[in-house]
Amino acid sequence: MNQRELAEVLSVHADGLKDGVDMTPELSAAVWSEPAKALEGLLTLARRVKVALVPVEPRSDFAAGLKAQLRERARQARTKAASTVKNERKLLWVAAGLGSMIYLASLALISLRTAAAVLSLMAAIAGWRAARSTLPKRRTAA
Repeated sequence: MNQRELAEVLSVHADGLKDGVDMTPELSAAVWSEPAKALEGLLTLARRVKVALVPVEPRSDFAAGLKAQLRERARQARTKAASTVKNERKLLWVAAGLGSMIYLASLALISLRTAAAVLSLMAAIAGWRAARSTLPKRRTAA
């Protein structure tokens, strides 16, 4: 019997004990090899442990203290979650503000460059016209 089979037999036995059914004789009879004696010892030990373990009621002060502790931890968890959400919102607003500032600075820079380009074009046109008016007029060949 390998480890896996042994674990399966012990699991079946534990499930039976949990339901109040002792399957020690059936499981011992199902296994015919040498490890059956070791298995029988394990099954007997499991049966003894099941008999020794009886459900108990917790003390009322323990239950009340545990309930209060759980409520306090739940309140702390909610407070921490709310704080985290608040911090995330602040970070979002800061990021949005920085993005807006970068956008406006870029827009101002582009506007200045566009204005400089338009002014330089106007100066070039004005210079061309001024230079044109000072040139001698073309004579036509007659």
